Order: sequence, then C-alpha cells, then structure tokens
Amino acid sequence: NRFKCYKHEEGNPNSLSNDNIFAIDEDNEGNIWIGTLGGGIQKLNPKTGKFKTFTTAHGLGSDYISSLQVGKDKQLIVGTAYGLSIFDMESEKATNFLGVKSGAKDFSDLNLNQVYQDSRGLLWIATLEGLNIYDVRTDALTVLTEEDGLSNQLITGIVEDDNKNIWAATAKGLTNIIPSIDTKTGNYSFRFYTYSDMDGLQNCEFN
Repeated sequence: NRFKCYKHEEGNPNSLSNDNIFAIDEDNEGNIWIGTLGGGIQKLNPKTGKFKTFTTAHGLGSDYISSLQVGKDKQLIVGTAYGLSIFDMESEKATNFLGVKSGAKDFSDLNLNQVYQDSRGLLWIATLEGLNIYDVRTDALTVLTEEDGLSNQLITGIVEDDNKNIWAATAKGLTNIIPSIDTKTGNYSFRFYTYSDMDGLQNCEFN
C-alpha cells in the first residue's frame, strides 16, 4: 500500500531518462515499457527495479515518443515525433517508417499522436492531418480525412471495441469506423458513424 516514484537523476543510467512520460505498456513478461518525450523508450523490470534505455543511438526514429503499444510477435509499436518505429523486443533493433516500406507513399504527417495495432494486424496511426491505416502485410497505406467521413482530421486517440470496430477520438467528436475486407482482393473499405455533443457527449474536443 505504498507508491514508488521514479524520476530522472542526472548521471544515473538506472533512472528515468526523462520525466515527461507520454506512454506506458506492459509486455507478457511483466516488463513495463515507457515512452518519454526526449529520452527515447525505456524497459523497466519491476522485480529488479532496473531500467534499460533505447534511443536514436539504438535506431529509433526519434527520442520524442508520443505512443507505444506491445503488439504482435514481440514487437513494440512506437509512435514518435518523426514517424513510426517498430521495435523488436528480442533483438532490440528498430525499423523506422515514414510511410510505406516501398517509399511510394508517406504518412499524412510524421508527428504521430498515437499508434494502435488492431486484432487484424492493421496499424492505425493518428496524426494532425488525418488517420493513416497501414497494412504491413501488403505494404498498403490508406489515409482518411473529413472528406471520407471522419468528424475531424486531427486525430488524438484510437481504440478497438469487442466487435473489432475502431473508435477514433478527434478535435471535433468521436468517429466509429467499421472496416470490412473484400475477400477476393484483400482490400479494406470503411463505414463511418460520427458523434458530437448533439448526441450527449459532454464536449467535442478529445485528447
């Protein structure tokens, strides 16, 4: 029934690399992964209290981490101030993306607000300039904006519900996104339902 506080200590590698924490997740082994704003990502073993730090020196695209999620196949999905990093938790190496792997299409904005891997394996990437959906398997990128049906293209948060539908929080309400796949082509299409304060939300602006 006590709190243990962790803070940055200059010259101490076994402390927080930066006090500005923007993202936290837990892996299957009980390690806590921490995304900092300026100090990269850290792995904390709660049993030993030991930290391990990973920065641009270890291959990350940026040390400014806005979002992270323990994804499939022991991969850490990391949203940064300069694109997406997929960090292999076993080899401790990062692969960075500014768009599709082929280079044919970039993300609509490289400063990412959140990244989210859904049950299909799709990567949903929230930006200031729309919602990016990256299918790593086919190296296909779809960018959704207000013109497609989003309530606003400034996306602040993403989550999947029990029906495998996506909820996107925006600067102007919520958008429920229902993906469907063409079994012949493997391409996805999306339906949208938007909600605002007119539907009972206490406010339209989310963070």
